[in-house]
Amino acid sequence: KSNSFCTLLVAMARAVSAAIAVLGVLLAATVRATVLDTVSAANSRVVCHYADIIAGYPNVCDAYLRDASNQPWGTEHDACQLFFTWCGTVDKNSPGPLRNATFLGNGHYRIVFHPTTAGWNSLGASIGGNAVSVSPSMMLVHPATISGYHSTSTCHKTMGITKCNVKHRDAFGNVVSACASYSTESSLQPLATCQVMS
Repeated sequence: KSNSFCTLLVAMARAVSAAIAVLGVLLAATVRATVLDTVSAANSRVVCHYADIIAGYPNVCDAYLRDASNQPWGTEHDACQLFFTWCGTVDKNSPGPLRNATFLGNGHYRIVFHPTTAGWNSLGASIGGNAVSVSPSMMLVHPATISGYHSTSTCHKTMGITKCNVKHRDAFGNVVSACASYSTESSLQPLATCQVMS
């Protein structure tokens, strides 16, 4: 009686069945295995729905993760490995990075985020520390509606004339518009006719 040793190596993220023969005799047993291959950042991509959006509104991006053989990769437990960032070009960053991607099946993950920094924002993604292509790579965020609570006015008086620089801001502090108003002791130019500052 001899002992036979067989090794079955599965490298793809899909089910594989194999019939094993020993000394030319086909065994009745069939082996099935599913093993996840390593994710490939080069084969994966992220597509965002909006390249132009208002501050505070949701933007949706879909990530399609693939392995080295370009097969769908990942499960719901792998969502936390997807790293997504968006950064504004102003003097502050939007609240990224983000790890709350939702698994939709077949290597498809959905990311929803709310940019708040007006101006051009860069978009980036990575998996396992390796960059994933994002399209578009830039997103233009417009200020939201004017918030009186967040708007500011700075005034100074020179030779009997008071000049006020007014900045209308949205709820996130983004400048919606800016203008200057002037007043003397006898007249005040209404704010509605502020001269727009360049």
